[in-house]
Amino acid sequence: MTGNVVVGFCTDCYLMLDCDVIPLRRVVRWCRKYTKEMGLGSVIVGLTSINKQLTIDRKRLPNNYLAVFGKRISQQENRIHIENAYQDGIVNKGFRDMRFYGLITERVNRKNYAISPPKIRRYIPNGDNEGCMKYLEWWKWNKNVGMPYETALDSLNHS
Repeated sequence: MTGNVVVGFCTDCYLMLDCDVIPLRRVVRWCRKYTKEMGLGSVIVGLTSINKQLTIDRKRLPNNYLAVFGKRISQQENRIHIENAYQDGIVNKGFRDMRFYGLITERVNRKNYAISPPKIRRYIPNGDNEGCMKYLEWWKWNKNVGMPYETALDSLNHS
């Protein structure tokens, strides 16, 4: 039996969102607008998984993305922003409900060999980038956890 360890970046002081089944263009547009309006600093948008599901008319559903904002905020402010993201249709009800009571965790490594580590797709500069850099540091050190040993060593030599 084989398994995999899933490593996540966990916080309650940076806004992080799971934007599942939302087109990349819409995620980026919303993040750019929202971070400027609310002063949440820079934003990283990353691809977390490729959606292989099809609609009834056989079109692929949009992929799954994450958004990490740079400015340090309180847990109460985090809840407000998550509720706003839900109202704007950027996160689903499950994400909103799970994050209401505590920490937010975003995966940084591969998942069961089938799903690659998140891939950074966009960086939206807007001042404070502390949360973005902390996520990227954790991502860099842990993205190869769960890979076969030889593959992990090879990818470390090429980063």
